[in-house]
Formats: sequence, C-alpha cells, structure tokens
Amino acid sequence: MTSPTKTNDRRRALRTTLALLCVAAGALTIAPSSALANPPANDDFAHAHDLGGGSTASASGTNLDATAEPGEPDHDGFAAEASVWYRWTAPGDGAIRVNTCSSDFDTVLAVYTGSAIDALTALASNDQACGDQSRVGFTVTGGTTYRIAVDGYGGDQGAIELELLPANPPPNDDFANAHDLAGGSASGTNVDAAAEPGEPGHDGFAAAASVWYRWTAPGDGAVRVNTCGSDFDTVLAVYRGSAIDALTPLTSNDDACDLQSRVRFNAIGGTTYRIAVDGYGGQEGAIELELRPSNAFRFGKLKRNERRGTAKLTIKTSYAGDLKLARTELVKRATASAAGAGKVKLRIEPTRSAMRTLDRRGRVNVDAEVTFTPEGGEPKTKNKRLKLIKR
Repeated sequence: MTSPTKTNDRRRALRTTLALLCVAAGALTIAPSSALANPPANDDFAHAHDLGGGSTASASGTNLDATAEPGEPDHDGFAAEASVWYRWTAPGDGAIRVNTCSSDFDTVLAVYTGSAIDALTALASNDQACGDQSRVGFTVTGGTTYRIAVDGYGGDQGAIELELLPANPPPNDDFANAHDLAGGSASGTNVDAAAEPGEPGHDGFAAAASVWYRWTAPGDGAVRVNTCGSDFDTVLAVYRGSAIDALTPLTSNDDACDLQSRVRFNAIGGTTYRIAVDGYGGQEGAIELELRPSNAFRFGKLKRNERRGTAKLTIKTSYAGDLKLARTELVKRATASAAGAGKVKLRIEPTRSAMRTLDRRGRVNVDAEVTFTPEGGEPKTKNKRLKLIKR
C-alpha cells in the first residue's frame, strides 16, 4: 500500500513538471516572432536613407517590421506606427515634390527640418493624394537637409517607391503672387502647387496644394464664389488680410457642387478679399473659378392702398441690380432698381379686369412673378401670391 505522503509528493512533482512545460511552450511561441522581426536599415531616424544632394532622387524600400521611436512626431496627424526615414540635402533654392504614388500600400508622408527626432519642424504632410498613396510639395533652401518620413496608415506595411522631383508651380502658388480676379472668373491649375509656411488650414484641412486669388469689391453686396467647373475635389476658402500668417477667415467649403466648392459672403466696397483654392487631400487638377454677385433676394411686406386697390411689395436684395414684376393677367408690369444691398419697393397695380373683380368682390389674388438681376450676375425668379383689397 502506497503511503498518502508519497502520493502527495508525486502530485506536487507532476504539477511542477506541467508548469515548467507550459512555460517552455510559451517561450517557444514567443521566441520565433521576436527572432523573425527584421526592421529595415532606415527604421530609425538616426539611420535615415541618404537620398543625396541632387535635384532628383528616388529610392525603393520597405517598412515591413518598422516601428515608431520615442519622441517621434505624428505624421499628417496620425500617430507613428511603422515609419522609415530618408534625408535629402537641397542643392539650391526652389520648389520640390515628393511622392510615394507607386508604393503598394496606404502610405502617410511627412517632411521636416531638424536634427533630432524629438525636435523636428514640420513642413508638409499628406495621407491620400494619389489614391491611397501620398504626395507633398514644398519650397526648399539650398544647403538645407530635409527629413522625410514614410509611414503606413493604421500601421499598414509594404513596398515603398519614393520619388523626389523639381516642381513647376503655377504663378499664383504663393499668397504674395495671387491672381487678380478683376474680371470675375479665372482658369488655372494647382498642379505642383504647395503650402507655404504660416498658411492656415482651409475649411479645416491642412493646406496641401493651394493657389491664391485676390478680388477687390467694387461696392457693398453679397457675392458667390465657386469652383464647380473644376475637374478635381476642391477646397475653397475666403479671407481678409495682407499676410498669409495673419488672415481672418470669412467662409469656406469643401463639397457644395458634387466634389467642388461654393461659398457666399457679404462684401464691403473697396475691401480686398483673398481666395484660396486647394485640393482635398492634396489632389491636383484644372481650376475653373467664378465670382459673381449673388442673385439672392427675398420678399418682405406687402403694403396695400385699400382705397385704390394698389400695393407696394418690399423686396430685400443682397446686391445692386434690377427688379422686375412680370406682366400677368391681373397686374401691370412694374420695374425698380436696387442701388445696393437693402430694400426696394415694387408697385403692384391691377389691370382693368382685376379692378372690375376688385369692385365686385372687394379683393383679388395675384400670382406675382418677380425677377432680380444683379449687376454682372444671372437673373433669379421667384413667385409669390399676393392679396389685393379695395373698399
């Protein structure tokens, strides 16, 4: 017969053996993963891949097994996860474009100056400018070394194709060289355009491929600006101010006419307004910008002369222009001009047929059609039912 003490000793020994086997199995499970991790050579900022000092450069690589570093900044607003680094020294002053458009995963791209990962100055960044890949443009100073980070959105990983090329930005790329909208409309492009230091975000999006226009209001009134004829996803913003880092935003829009933009604002005569057109996520293409007086108006009060059966209809306009009451079966045609934003009164005068109805019934309903045509704008027509009274 086996003693109880020996049985308990055997059980304790068995439990100890099983515990040791579990620990060993866990180690075997963890060890291969660590052993297989093989980060790329330029995983760390200090070991950035050198793109040289030429006017063009390219590199093929990967961010497989890459990691973020302590003190590393967010790239385009996303926490660093699988980033690799490149460095490039500008051979001279000019404009540069960097892209990852041929990479096979969802990239995030950012450009900095600085010599320490926890003390970098951000210059430009992008998430999706060419599909799921990225493109940025920026102005460079000869002799300056620029640091370029390529990361994966949400930690995505894959093969990197990085390309750096000289840019040929449009003349109105810079705020100081804004295109004058004296004619009210303009055709242009934002291809190769870039953000400027101190430039504000437009409609809540970081500036990426913006161009600038300026317009001085000839008088008070409401105006509309749109990019509806452009062939890419635009972002539109209007400002007051004379310096790019000291602008007062007035209005902005991303998608108003499909993927294009439209805004309306009240202009003050003699004031110069600054208009930025950018591409959502850094998109680029042909721009069709149009600025026109707003054709908005609304009906106010109807003041009736009950003895004569006539009335005056108050119209509230947003810009100088002409008002017209269309001829109908019951009222005579009436016109008036609006000297500027404010109130205009149209005279409502019944026809003889309407007067006979007024004499017999004491009242008559008129379906009035009013058209407002702002100076330099398109006509807008509205209908309103009016009640005329005679006693």
